[in-house]
Amino acid sequence: MELKCKINGEEVTLRAEPTARLRDVLYRAGYRSVRDSDDAEGFAGSDTIVFNGKLKYANFILFYQAEGAEIRTAESLLNGRELNDVQKAMVAAGIVQSAYNAPAAALILTWLLERKPNPTREEIKDVLTSIFIRDAGYEHYYVGTVEAEPSLDDVLAKVQEGEYTRVVLMPLMIVAGDHANNDMAGDEEGSWKTTFEAAGYEVVPVVRGLGEFEGIQQLLVQHAQEAVDSLH
Repeated sequence: MELKCKINGEEVTLRAEPTARLRDVLYRAGYRSVRDSDDAEGFAGSDTIVFNGKLKYANFILFYQAEGAEIRTAESLLNGRELNDVQKAMVAAGIVQSAYNAPAAALILTWLLERKPNPTREEIKDVLTSIFIRDAGYEHYYVGTVEAEPSLDDVLAKVQEGEYTRVVLMPLMIVAGDHANNDMAGDEEGSWKTTFEAAGYEVVPVVRGLGEFEGIQQLLVQHAQEAVDSLH
């Protein structure tokens, strides 16, 4: 499929399968700031773009939906090789640890400031909740259990102490089996998903076991090799 859209102010023609993820198409077209640090799950926010004036995850947009769209990526922030004011401020403040998510953060903050030159602290925090900066320590991560403590109620109470609007559920298990699919992400009453939804949160379940992540796979292989080597 071929379509025309506007990217960073320029008319472009793109070709891809209709149901291809827009993130993949943009990255292949040279827009390297539209990254995929969360394996297409859309919770890390590194794939954030401005799509028809709104912040969107490019992984959640199909290629055919971009027909005639106006798209803006973090590449638009540069003037030649010069950073924009937001990027300069981020560098000066030392908050660019994550090479993956920093471009998205700069784009998001620029988008906000263009619409509201004097945003409140809460408004800034709100737009930045769409990205996770793993280097910062994930202060808004909570670990709970299915049949022990801390329980679902314990975690819900902790989350309600903050000002969150969106909850990402992930299994801390090698294999995403019954607990992940039903107790965590199921649609029946009493699951983690339905409980947080009933409490007013937008819920994004990520049903992937730790064993599906390459980094964990490599770690397991490394540990197995170290165990074998210790026998000699």
